[in-house]
Amino acid sequence: MQPQKIVGFREISISALVPSPLEPAERLKPDAGLVDSIRTLGLLQPVCVAPIRGQKGTWMICAGHRRFAAAQALGLPAVPCAVLTMEVDLEGQAPLDLLLAENIARKDFD
Repeated sequence: MQPQKIVGFREISISALVPSPLEPAERLKPDAGLVDSIRTLGLLQPVCVAPIRGQKGTWMICAGHRRFAAAQALGLPAVPCAVLTMEVDLEGQAPLDLLLAENIARKDFD
């Protein structure tokens, strides 16, 4: 996989974001501490997304699933996103390298 570059930042509707099918954090309930933090301070770090091939206006989350889940729990209509250069498809390879990089240091996964 080539190193990814951020090509821009934009607010994207929560309904236009699709969690990666490989992301283990998707199975977790929103973290109460993160929900409280976002409620108090806002979303301080953008969610990294890539456009889904053949589905204009739909984005796969590459990093930031926990922030996405917390924002969803708060009922936020949109979140700030860092848009990556790559395109992904739902049937093919998801950005596994990015998922591993985001979660490799976590101790809360079995």
